Amino acid sequence: MLFFVGSLILSTFLDAYSIKLIPILATLFVFGRIAFWIGYLKDRRDRAFGLGVTLYATIAVLIYDAYRVVFFNS
Repeated sequence: MLFFVGSLILSTFLDAYSIKLIPILATLFVFGRIAFWIGYLKDRRDRAFGLGVTLYATIAVLIYDAYRVVFFNS
């Protein structure tokens, strides 16, 4: 849910050239969820890679959104 909301907010800040980041980030997020699921089926400790990919993409989007809202909203 956080990634979806963050991507929606991010899409309002990007210009026509940079909007290509949205499908790239969405693909990375889906890849991370699939890796998490496969790792979870093998062993619960093997889900770390998928969790990391998903978490870092989400955090990067949310930090950039917060930065744009705080520093460029005036």
